[in-house]
Amino acid sequence: MLFDLCLFLLLVPVFSKSLDPTFNDDVLGLIVFKAGLQDPESKLASWNEEDENPCNWVGVKCDPKTQRVTELVLDGFSLSGHIGHGLLRLQFLQILSLSNNNFTGTINPDLSQLGVLQVVDLSQNNLSGLIPDGFFKQCESLRSVSFARNKLTGQIPESLSWCTSLAAVNFSSNQLSEGITNLYDLTAINLQNNRFSGQLPVDIGGCLLLKMLDFSENSLSGDLPESLRRLRSCTSLRLRGNSFAGEIPSWIGELKNLESLDLSTNEFVGRIPSSIGNLTLLKELSLSRNRITGGLPQSMAYCLNLLVLDVSQNELTGNLPSWIFKMGLKSISLSGNGLSKSMQYPSVTSVAASLQGLKVLDLSSNDLSGEIPSDIGVLSSLLFLNISRNRLFGSIPSSIGDLKMTQVLDLSDNKLNGRIPSEIGGAVSLVELILEKNCITGNIPTQIKNCSS
Repeated sequence: MLFDLCLFLLLVPVFSKSLDPTFNDDVLGLIVFKAGLQDPESKLASWNEEDENPCNWVGVKCDPKTQRVTELVLDGFSLSGHIGHGLLRLQFLQILSLSNNNFTGTINPDLSQLGVLQVVDLSQNNLSGLIPDGFFKQCESLRSVSFARNKLTGQIPESLSWCTSLAAVNFSSNQLSEGITNLYDLTAINLQNNRFSGQLPVDIGGCLLLKMLDFSENSLSGDLPESLRRLRSCTSLRLRGNSFAGEIPSWIGELKNLESLDLSTNEFVGRIPSSIGNLTLLKELSLSRNRITGGLPQSMAYCLNLLVLDVSQNELTGNLPSWIFKMGLKSISLSGNGLSKSMQYPSVTSVAASLQGLKVLDLSSNDLSGEIPSDIGVLSSLLFLNISRNRLFGSIPSSIGDLKMTQVLDLSDNKLNGRIPSEIGGAVSLVELILEKNCITGNIPTQIKNCSS
């Protein structure tokens, strides 16, 4: 009898450990998950099944009070294999991030059944097949899901619209082709670089909470649905690389919270609406590679927060407006248009303060004439300057040597004459200097050896 009692007392710790839910669920679940993986860089070497809890394991974060796993972040660990069922034991998991690995197979529809799971990021893997309809049927607290940069096909499941807690989805860079109509009550939608075609749903503007909408690089077509004007909370609208047509609607100016608008590489025609000047919060505007005509509306001068302007490769005409150089822009791209007459802008020195942040200036392939401003060296922050393929004449100003940060300088295909100024050696960051198809004479100055290449 005494022997039996002693044996029982010896086994109590073992039984207690085996019944410990932390050990049973979290440790066991992660060890089972690890067993199905290849870990060529031994990133999971600290995962030891003998440990009482996994809270000190690489990539694991626990609640300090309960010692239960709340976060599993294994981004960029070079792991491969399948995302196994072991993770279903992590009943207190809130964040699951396995991005930038080489996981294969299909998405486990049961992952969303983890009761407090809020964030799932399986982006940049090799997952394939359909997005399972069951994934969104039982989500209780899911806030953000990213399956971006995988090989998923088919449609966005209808059940996504049932997941009322969901705020953001990123399914970009897959091969999805249907299911745009299943998006409701979201604040962020990123579906760029898929295979969606046809027109946008006419009621897309019913997603009144949307702050970010990205349908870039698909095969969508037709006019922009008028319901989009209802997206008054939207800060980013990106529709680049589709086949949208018609004129840019004047109601675009009603989206007054927009900070980024990208309608580039479509088939828009007509003029830029003057209402665009109402977008006073706008920081980035790209309308490049369309068939937009006319000039840049004066009202754009009211976009006082604008940093990036790209209207290149259109059919714009008229003078180069002077207000462009007074707005404090960081990047100006007007190449490939029909802007003509003299380069009518104020003395560079007179607006030097507004130009101090300018990094990119591309006025190439227009019909600009006149001389290069003698004080162009004031643009000391420029990294890229391209005024090639115009009708500029005169000599290259000596102040060109003051462009000490400029890496690319393209003055080719103009009517410039005279010598290359010896001051060019002051442009010490210059990597690429293109002066072909001009009337430049004399020798290449020896000072050019001071340039970086």
